[in-house]
Amino acid sequence: MSAATFIPKGLVGVPSDDNASYAITTLVEEVATEPRITLDLGVNLPLGIYLGLYAGHLIAHQRILREPHRSQAIVRACSVLLATSLVLLPLWRGVNPEHPLVDMGVSFGCAFTALRVVALTVAVTRARMHAPSDERDKTDKPVRVSTLRAYIRELYFSEPTRQTGLDLRVASKDQRPADPVLSALSALVRGYDVWVDRLGWNALPSWARYLLRPLLYFGLAQIPLAYTVRHIDYLYLFSMDPTAAVQSLGVSWPTAIGRWLMATLSLMFALYLTMLMWYGIVFDLIFMAVGIPSRRDLFYRPWMSASPRDLWSSRWNLPVQSALTTTVYLPVCQALDTIMRVLLPGLAPPMPLGKHRQPQKPAVKDVPPTTVTATVVVDTATSPTATILPVAFRLNRYVAAFSVFLVSALIHEYTLAAAFGRSDYDHLRFFCFHGGVVFATSMAEMLLSRILPASLMPRGRLPFVLGWLLTFACLVVSAQWFFRPFIRGGLVDSLVYYALL
Repeated sequence: MSAATFIPKGLVGVPSDDNASYAITTLVEEVATEPRITLDLGVNLPLGIYLGLYAGHLIAHQRILREPHRSQAIVRACSVLLATSLVLLPLWRGVNPEHPLVDMGVSFGCAFTALRVVALTVAVTRARMHAPSDERDKTDKPVRVSTLRAYIRELYFSEPTRQTGLDLRVASKDQRPADPVLSALSALVRGYDVWVDRLGWNALPSWARYLLRPLLYFGLAQIPLAYTVRHIDYLYLFSMDPTAAVQSLGVSWPTAIGRWLMATLSLMFALYLTMLMWYGIVFDLIFMAVGIPSRRDLFYRPWMSASPRDLWSSRWNLPVQSALTTTVYLPVCQALDTIMRVLLPGLAPPMPLGKHRQPQKPAVKDVPPTTVTATVVVDTATSPTATILPVAFRLNRYVAAFSVFLVSALIHEYTLAAAFGRSDYDHLRFFCFHGGVVFATSMAEMLLSRILPASLMPRGRLPFVLGWLLTFACLVVSAQWFFRPFIRGGLVDSLVYYALL
């Protein structure tokens, strides 16, 4: 596949002067010389056969797990083989430049399902290894995979308890977040929820909401899409060479940067709403098929993120986050804790992973306000005043969190290579950057909360306004790494194709 293939179709509208030609030539040379991963088997498996093979993997895995007397070693080995096969399956789909959205979706879907297969296998084998009298069985819910319907429910919608994030659905005035801005925003969100309920949305039958929800997301996406279409040249040229972009577009630097920032934010919100639309079409159908009465949040208001950590751990793409928690974060924590106890035997062992993550509902009068989160969870493991974990073990948690970003980056790089035939390590830069930001902000919060008064560090965290600005500033600064592969692969062109305004 030649380098010229990756020139975005949107560049046709760029002024055809010498500077614009230079910018386009820069892109071609950059694509041709950058180090990259290339994956293209030269085949294009029909989508129907591809989806049939995908379903066959799930049926085979369910039949392996449902036998209670099967050897656990055989269950693990077969599950690993099925997960590996799912990861390799997108390579047989091939590269179809006419349907980049479909190829990207099925590639990421296979990688995501492989993670969930591993996580569900771990949960099933762990439940069978413990006797019914174990204390663990009294707190963990049973894992049911006897029927295909129950298996799908456990595979896609069984999530571990999340200990971070500001869940704003609170009832008592004493339990609201200490940050005044977040408190006011919480009241607005609750008012919106009440207004939607009074309109009768929740009284509609599930099939009606299934049909209306994608249409609502599609309509909302038209606003950011309209702005993105009108300023898409700034996105394309700034992803190559900002200096050449300013010269070819004939505007000043402040104007070019301002329009690029607004176009980037518009594209981010358009992508978010488009993902909500497609997730609603796919997952809401699964909700109805497996009999889940209420809709689960796939994204939980990421635009209200109080910090980069809050965004990635509790608000963005929750099914993937829970799968990475089970398959990457917890095993890495356990391994690092074991190494730490061997190297430093004098350290007190940490509380077992998962035990401190269980939500409690304490009496507010017995708990200091700074230890009560908006979800009425005593977050003793991450509270700045906690003494359960030594600093060394807490550092292990941060290293494990960075490993989650690294694994997520590798998954994105692989899906890009499988969908578009190549990858240029842009998503590796993006996720490693955000992993470093989360690590740095977590360390800064831990240190600042010990020297600053509680009024400046509400709940031991950065003030909401400061954390919100930091989160979106990091997203905008690193957006070119995230969107550049999609621009080259034609995914952005496919996205703006849906613009009606």
